[in-house]
Amino acid sequence: MAFVNDKLAESEIREYVVSPYQIVKDGACTIDREKNLRLYYTGHPHEDNDRHYFLFVWNETMINVSLRRNIIGNTIYWKLTGIDIPSSLDKKMVLEELENALKEYRYVGASAIKIMNNGVDVEVDFSTYLH
Repeated sequence: MAFVNDKLAESEIREYVVSPYQIVKDGACTIDREKNLRLYYTGHPHEDNDRHYFLFVWNETMINVSLRRNIIGNTIYWKLTGIDIPSSLDKKMVLEELENALKEYRYVGASAIKIMNNGVDVEVDFSTYLH
């Protein structure tokens, strides 16, 4: 099974405490149910609309992700600017699955504005984190 942008069944909804000020509990995400991987959008700073934060949940391990988004024509470019991968996980495998999730997430993930995801290409740049 691959990643899909989907609404979650009540039994699939989880709550993740990201910080003392932020709790992620959403009824929709980009999910690979077979591998138990989830990508949640957690926001962007008001002063920088191109920087976006995500929570990538690998089984129940939370991985905070920071990306810079650039849109040119019908292509969305995601550049990884920060990620906190625990040493217990395989870095290459995590980055590969994160890339798969972002390619399905595209622009707005499981948001109600699905039309914004149609006909969109996605390019991912993790080059600074692959060595």
